[in-house]
Amino acid sequence: LEEKKIQKPLAGAEWGTHGYTPVGLEYQTRVLEKLAPSLVSIPLEEKLTSKALRNMVANNFGMHKAAPKQQHGELLDESLRALRILLEQHYMARSSSTCTTEGVRVDVTSKFDRIATNFMGQAVHVFTYRVRVINTREDHIKVLGRSWTITNERGQQTVHIPPDPSNAVVGQQPLIPPGGCFEYHSGTDINTPSGLQRGCLVVALYEQGREHPPTRTILAEIAPFPLLPPKPING
Repeated sequence: LEEKKIQKPLAGAEWGTHGYTPVGLEYQTRVLEKLAPSLVSIPLEEKLTSKALRNMVANNFGMHKAAPKQQHGELLDESLRALRILLEQHYMARSSSTCTTEGVRVDVTSKFDRIATNFMGQAVHVFTYRVRVINTREDHIKVLGRSWTITNERGQQTVHIPPDPSNAVVGQQPLIPPGGCFEYHSGTDINTPSGLQRGCLVVALYEQGREHPPTRTILAEIAPFPLLPPKPING
């Protein structure tokens, strides 16, 4: 069965936001506690299968079987919320990618935001995406810049930004310690309902310590991830 990571929801209002975040099980636990504060039992695995996710929800609601009748309405609301969370997690899993290059792991998730009108008066489909850069190396790294290539569902290239060590990410060039993670949010638009985005990050490696100049620069791959419209509930 395909394994999934619990992910924070995405919103267009987050464009341009950034910061350092936990990784692994600590990150997942924080996300779960925020998504569903009423959870009594939280899984201790970083990756969960779809069946494990469903069992987690069922087990938590099973603990409320003896709840008094006056709480039934509140528990029903919680169950509907849990269903929405499961559907959103499935959608984000379909819209994600992960890739590791020389110990630099890049996780990306996209989400449809809205239909808007561009400067030419044409309708475009707007997507937001989150990039998480996890340093699994034993030395510091610094993200210097990025590259993007975006194609629409007809295979036409709509955006191409070549690798540039000076274009930063949301205006930042974060230094990430071993075991650390830097996360940022941005977005794009395309002229079809769906598309595909891929790229790379320009990353400096401090193999002799951060007190010294970087020893070399690599291109950390960002694996292709889909830009997808939400799937209808009855689809």
